[in-house]
Amino acid sequence: MANNLYEIYKFTPNTPEQNLVADIWLQTKNFVRKFIHYCQSFEVV
Repeated sequence: MANNLYEIYKFTPNTPEQNLVADIWLQTKNFVRKFIHYCQSFEVV
């Protein structure tokens, strides 16, 4: 196929700079760690 709709990029394994999901997950974990003591249960967080 000459006209592909998607481009596929190969990233280096275990490279945080290229893994955006790991970055977002780290921010989420830090947020939970920072504010967990304000909540009565983990469901609220």
